[in-house]
Amino acid sequence: CEDNSNSTVQLRVLELVCRVWQLSPECAELCKRTPARALLVKMIDSDDILLQLNAVEIISLLPPLEIGKDVMPKLAQAVEMCGEPIVAARLVECICRFVAELPDEDTDSVSPDLESALHRLLMARFAAGGPSGGQEIADTLHSLAVLCSTSRGFQSFANSGHAPTTIAGLASLIQSLHQPTRLAALEASVRVLQQATSERESILCERAFSSLAPFLLTLARGPMPEQKIGALCLFRAMAIHAWGLRNMFAESDFLAFITDRRAETFKLALDEKFSVVRTAANHPEILEVVGQERCDVLRAFVGQGAYYTPNERGAHPNNVQVASEHL
Repeated sequence: CEDNSNSTVQLRVLELVCRVWQLSPECAELCKRTPARALLVKMIDSDDILLQLNAVEIISLLPPLEIGKDVMPKLAQAVEMCGEPIVAARLVECICRFVAELPDEDTDSVSPDLESALHRLLMARFAAGGPSGGQEIADTLHSLAVLCSTSRGFQSFANSGHAPTTIAGLASLIQSLHQPTRLAALEASVRVLQQATSERESILCERAFSSLAPFLLTLARGPMPEQKIGALCLFRAMAIHAWGLRNMFAESDFLAFITDRRAETFKLALDEKFSVVRTAANHPEILEVVGQERCDVLRAFVGQGAYYTPNERGAHPNNVQVASEHL
């Protein structure tokens, strides 16, 4: 495997080793004795972009604890020296996944220096992308969403010192004219709101997102499925918070929109509308926020289910399309 004469064969062998690595503790012990990790890191340092990308993808197959805290600093250093934006983006995502997927009780695998380096990389990539968005910003937002997909990763982000500025910037990026940036900002915002459980974090999110309901409502009513689902997912995440409920239901037509099943033509939109209403209806402060009459409407909607129609109770509509992606 150390012969570089056939990189394709080498990559397939390394991929096989990393897949076997996942099978059992015994397999992991055997695979640790191979030079697989060292060879993959060496490939990332090569000048061949395809070789670099394949190496990053294969490393990502390993569980975080098996990647090892010795490898992560090398990947962070590779990002700073990498001349290919697409490779740098995948490396940053790999590091974010490593930090996010570590067990909460694991305090040794990620050094403070590595976490500081990760957040410096994220901030540098945000700065390089500019305020209006672009592919580098979209890739960085996706990495942020990966990091914030778990409480472990979100706490790393929240404690970094960059959270207030980054969260404030998410709202403006949701309104970017660059479509990939907008979708990635919606995804990252959903993850942040889902994990923001402390009072301090909730206040930061309220400041950033409290004025977004009218714009999100426009996206949710629009013809573009990806934007519609992104906006509905963000409404669902906002409904976790009392301030989010207040801002959503402050829009005079929000209740009519969110309980209108007939307006939707594909299944995922119906599912997400139902999730928004169910999350709102289950919030302990919902009665105080919306009043008894609207609260009854929400609870009746939940009781009827996502696919209720007046003519066929509980029936699954035949005219909805199944979408394949979900935030």
